[in-house]
Amino acid sequence: MIDISSQTASASTVPLGQRRPMPVYANAFDVTQIPVKAYEQYDVMTPDVENVRWRHRIVERLQNHEAPRVFRLCLFDGKSILYSAAPLDLPDGTSGNYTFVVPGKGRITIKVARVAGETVTFDDLKKFLTGKISDQTPKVSVALNLLQFIIRQAPNLKYPNNGRAYFTSGGSRDLRGGLQLFRGFFQSVRPAIGRVLVNVDISAAAMYKPGPFVDIALEVLNIRGNARALSYKKHSKEWNILSQFFRNVLVDIKLPKKTVTKKIVGLVEAAGRFPFTQEQEDGTSLPTTVADYYYKTYNIRLSFPDIIGIELSRGSGKNTVIPAELCTVAAGQRYTRKLPQNMTSMMVDFSKFRPEKRLEMIVGQKGDRVQPPTLEYATSPYIQDAGMEISEKPITLQGQLLKAPTIFYGKKQPAASIFSRMLINLAIFCHRM
Repeated sequence: MIDISSQTASASTVPLGQRRPMPVYANAFDVTQIPVKAYEQYDVMTPDVENVRWRHRIVERLQNHEAPRVFRLCLFDGKSILYSAAPLDLPDGTSGNYTFVVPGKGRITIKVARVAGETVTFDDLKKFLTGKISDQTPKVSVALNLLQFIIRQAPNLKYPNNGRAYFTSGGSRDLRGGLQLFRGFFQSVRPAIGRVLVNVDISAAAMYKPGPFVDIALEVLNIRGNARALSYKKHSKEWNILSQFFRNVLVDIKLPKKTVTKKIVGLVEAAGRFPFTQEQEDGTSLPTTVADYYYKTYNIRLSFPDIIGIELSRGSGKNTVIPAELCTVAAGQRYTRKLPQNMTSMMVDFSKFRPEKRLEMIVGQKGDRVQPPTLEYATSPYIQDAGMEISEKPITLQGQLLKAPTIFYGKKQPAASIFSRMLINLAIFCHRM
């Protein structure tokens, strides 16, 4: 076997001549001011809305358009929890219902109700950091979780995200097959001895490529510019590929006077020929087709009535079918399934950077195509409102570079250099076995 001449030792036990000090940058940033405000916690009930992206849109609409004075700078976790630095002036005191129209979604009714219990403060967190509390109590955990929401709220409202990281189109790469890669940043609040740190790292995500549904479908199948090729029968090979790829994807449907955003639940063959019964003004019903309906109602003549269409809902006699040529894949949607094998290496290559380049991207400069969160800490309205301050410079640690250990091979002969002779030593060792 190959032996190392000495056992593993800490830097303090290595003679001074064999080690030298070296400052090291870390991808972490000091929280120089912990918030002093207390936060109230509320439940946000959004019935029939499962998509996190839509929940964020609904709450953003409530905050910025419907009731901005009530919900200004509230923090939303994307699921059901809302934090406010001041008690909310709700219609029923501690609760209230709000009904409004969300573009692309329609009329929504949500309920906001205060959670019974104490307000969230940062007192126990400060005691934990200074050693006055030895265990990370539930109050400490809640306070740390709230700090996560404060730093993540602004970018999560602006960019596609998974809650912990957000992604932007700056520096994106085309994967073909209806997908593209976005760069992004991961943020996480972590307690340390006597302080709180924000860990920041670069990240990447596969995204659905936005654009006309027909064009994206052809790209998924690697077909060039022939929309009529999408005239597939149910359960054919191509049908199954497209059904799996587009399941639960959001599409924008353009009509003469409005655009609505809906989720795909399935596909329909020959969508323009799809028959249904349309109710008339006099209460009677007449049979028609999707193509005839769009021509008579919107003066839209379908160019490809025989190709697949999009199914938005299911039920006996209640299917909603939209022609594919009227749909556009909405921007900003993450592809959460496993990437095909031929794209995995492209993702690895896209995400791979040397440490110094990673740090350069994390610290960033104004004007960068991908703006890191570190440049926005000073301007985030949520961080400012909380009274929180975060350093824009990464922390530095005092490290020590140790002399490389001596390696012996064969009959305990020392290697001249572990870097220049490593491969030779291994070759000799393997040859003698």
